[in-house]
Amino acid sequence: MFATRNEIRQVLLSDKRGLARKTMVNYYKHFPNAPGQDNKMYQRKARFDLEKTIEFLAESIAINRPEIFINFLEWLMLTLKSLSFPTEDMLNSMLVLQQTLSAEYPGEKGEQMEKVLAMALQRMWEYDGELETNIKSDAPLSDLAKTYLEHLLVGNRMQAREMIVNYAHNVEDVRDLYLWVFQPAMREVGRLWQMNEATVAQEHYVTAATQLIMSQLYPLIFGGERRNQTMIATCVGGELHEVGMRMVSDFFEMDGWDTFFTGSNTPSSSIVTTLKQEDAVLLGVSATMTSHISSLSEIIEAVRSDSELDHVKILVGGYPFLVIDNLWKDLGADGYGRDANEAVLLASDWFGSAA
Repeated sequence: MFATRNEIRQVLLSDKRGLARKTMVNYYKHFPNAPGQDNKMYQRKARFDLEKTIEFLAESIAINRPEIFINFLEWLMLTLKSLSFPTEDMLNSMLVLQQTLSAEYPGEKGEQMEKVLAMALQRMWEYDGELETNIKSDAPLSDLAKTYLEHLLVGNRMQAREMIVNYAHNVEDVRDLYLWVFQPAMREVGRLWQMNEATVAQEHYVTAATQLIMSQLYPLIFGGERRNQTMIATCVGGELHEVGMRMVSDFFEMDGWDTFFTGSNTPSSSIVTTLKQEDAVLLGVSATMTSHISSLSEIIEAVRSDSELDHVKILVGGYPFLVIDNLWKDLGADGYGRDANEAVLLASDWFGSAA
């Protein structure tokens, strides 16, 4: 019987722990001199990475986009490289995972899994990428962005806040702070973490501090003429991934929209209800991780299946849409924005500019 891609996704997600353990056992059978043979902590971390790998493989198969899995492996290779972990060992573990899946699922399911893995492995052998800084020296406000992040990385939230507030009160438009300070700083702390140059605690601190500082700019945001149109904003993933969509929401407020931010992990049914209650014409959905694409897809499907919401436009954004061409089309969205400014411009094309 033909197995749907979503059925394969469910099988992989339900079996991921067992598959990770079997892959580890098989790995050391094939490579007895590989690192971590007698280190339980090392093996625990390796199993966790394998489970994540299986999650991304499942997501990739579910929407028939191998790029999701390939992009994750490229990210993982760069991360391991920063930790001085031999990338050859990682590639060998992917070969063993491929063999394990083939043995566990000898039929059509296994064939589809093996196909994506084979494609990814071919790319991995050729991959030699690097992560460039997100704060470009020739970008607007690059010095401010660099100093802002430096303050937050050492816990100087008050100094960072004072810099931003002083700048905001001496310019006509605070949107530049979002585009050229907050956004590159958030992306850069993620890069620093991936390169083992910042801790998880620092990344969390920068995120929380940026959200707080953004909230203190609200008196400069909520004002001006309103367009009497409502946008519902939501995101998939955890709270740490909310900041990008909060930036988008603030941009829409500055453009005269009324925004209703539901936060992260809001059930699809609640989003549908909120769209109706608020008489919204636009839904903005953000995903930070490519492993969250199915959750985002479920939200879009829930809205599209309700005839009362035929008039609602769906705008998506986030990292997956930056690295996978036309993914927004595959998911049934009406468009996507690379950043908050582009999202507002697209909405203006749909609904007209603010008065």
